[in-house]
This record gives sequence, structure tokens and C-alpha cells, in this order.
Amino acid sequence: MIRFFAALLLAGLIASVQPAEAAIPKNALGAVAVSPDGRTVLAAGDNRVLYVLDAAGLTVQKRVWLGINPLEIHYSADGGTFVLHDSKGALRFYDSASLKLKTEVSGVEKVALAEQADVIFSIGRVRGRGEEARTPLRAYSMSTGRPVLDKTVNSALTGLGVDADARRIFAISKSIKSNEEMVQKPPSNLAGAARETFRMQNDGKVSQLLAFDVEGKELGRHTSWYSTTRQADLVPFGNILRVITFSSFNVQFTLGSMESKLYQDKNSFNYGIGYSIKNKLLVTGGLANGTVTQLDTGEQRGFRINRIGGWPEYFKGFAVAADGTIYGTTTAYRLVRISPDGAVKAVPVY
Repeated sequence: MIRFFAALLLAGLIASVQPAEAAIPKNALGAVAVSPDGRTVLAAGDNRVLYVLDAAGLTVQKRVWLGINPLEIHYSADGGTFVLHDSKGALRFYDSASLKLKTEVSGVEKVALAEQADVIFSIGRVRGRGEEARTPLRAYSMSTGRPVLDKTVNSALTGLGVDADARRIFAISKSIKSNEEMVQKPPSNLAGAARETFRMQNDGKVSQLLAFDVEGKELGRHTSWYSTTRQADLVPFGNILRVITFSSFNVQFTLGSMESKLYQDKNSFNYGIGYSIKNKLLVTGGLANGTVTQLDTGEQRGFRINRIGGWPEYFKGFAVAADGTIYGTTTAYRLVRISPDGAVKAVPVY
């Protein structure tokens, strides 16, 4: 199995120099995207309104009634289309100029965007249990919504990721009961990532990390002591694959050796997650603060927004512009811009 992942890593480096019938709404201005030219920001919330903003001034230019709860928004490579994933498991393809719906597909639980390939991948609802579990793996052209991949994977998948050029596709299964792990409580002298690592290595649960080629052909599986029951974002870059969930502990795999380790961001729980493999940035956010991770170096820097009145404010979505500017959205319906130099500006969107 290690030989397989080593071969997969080599191929990737040569090729590229990205449950239920409805998801829980984010209860926020939770979906955000920035156009490829960096001039326009789209943000949408559980008031079912799409806001079109000028990126320079962070001012609302248009408001469009959508009638659905948004989870994520992504632009096509040419900016002519944007794709919205909603809480009913639909992918809705809109014309960016007219803001009119072009086409729609259903049965989508989790998505991952291959930015350079201009293809959006998805996993669907799991059918069956145990060894009988099956998960749809599909992909669609970002500009047209045309299906370009339709496979069924023999596993209960809960996380998805893809290279920017779609050469490598990764998925992770839901936690699986293990008969090999002995259940033990962590020693009292362990704390932080060390304590959580021990707990997961001795909780009687494992997961399977799966890899596919660009055509969806399964290339192999690796069984890991790391496991999760939550949806996960898999973020590959070179020989490093990060698995990001709501938990404050993320896992990092080194492809080839398949060494793995837990690490923490500068924020606590990941209420909001966003990334751009093309632009080498991963962003996570929690209670009024967040972490920017440089995918090529692993370097991290934190950021924070000013506190406002009322119920605590959490980040729920992020988008990364080509110049490294980050846009975040919050439960207080604020849009936050984090400049490459670290400057932070937040404005209400209504």
C-alpha cells in the first residue's frame, strides 16, 4: 500500500507543477466566492438572498432572491458561471452576468473544486452499511453543468478533495469499527494534540483514505487510525494531504510514507473552512478569529475581527482571491476582507 501511494505521489508531481436528505443550514451569511478577476464578491445567507458586492469598496451592488439555503459558492475559471451548493443537496449553475439559473443537478452531499481543470467533484448520499456501503462520486463542468464523471465507490465516504488540475482525487470514509485497536483512555500526563492522537489511536475506530485517478478509477486505500464521522475537506498539495473537519484537530498525511500527525490551528473549532489549492492557501475560522495556512510551507498566521454586541459571532465561509486576499462570512451577516499584508476589514451585508 505504501508503494501505491508513493507511485501516486510521483504521478501527481509529474502531472502538476485541487446523511440526511438535507444539510443543516449555516444560519449565517455562510457562502462566499470571489470572481477570478478579483473585482466581484458573491455572498449568500439563510435569508435566501444573493448579494453581489464590489470587492474594492465592499458595497452591495445587487440583491437577488434565491429561495434556497446556500452552503458554498464557486466561480468557473472564466468567471462566466458561478455554482451554488444548497442545503437540499443541489448544485445550481448560474450565469454570472444575468444571474439567471442555467441548470441544476441533485444528490450532492459534499463538493471539491478542481480550479485549473474547471471541474467540480461531488460525493452523494451513502447507500447501505458496512461492507455494503456505496457512495456516488460525480463531477461536472463548471461552465456548463455537464456531467463528466459518474462512478460508485464501495465505501461510506464523508470527505472529498482534488488537485487543482484534477490529476488526483482523494476521499475519506466515515469511521469504521476496528477489531485490532485496543480501546484505552489517554494517560493523564498527555495534553493537546498528543492526548487526542493517543485517544484516536486507541478508540477502536479507523478510517480508509482512498485515491482515484482523473477518470475516477480507484488506485488504492490506506487504513488510518485517524477517523471522523463529520464531513471533511481533503486538501492536497504536493506530497501533503490535509484532512480538515469541524474539530480543532486536523490531520496531515505525508503521501508515500503515509506518516500522519494531528495539529491545531490558531483558532479553535472550524466553524468555517475555505481553501484554494491553486493559490496555496487554506483558511479556517471560529469565534471571531481564524487561521491562514500556507499550503506549500505549512506556515500559519492568525487573524481576528472586532467583537460586536449580541450573540457571539462565528466565521462560516471563506473564499481566496488570486492575489491572496481572503473573504470571510459570519453568523452576524458580516463580510470580512483579510488582505495579504494581514489588514482586516469587516462590513455588515444587508
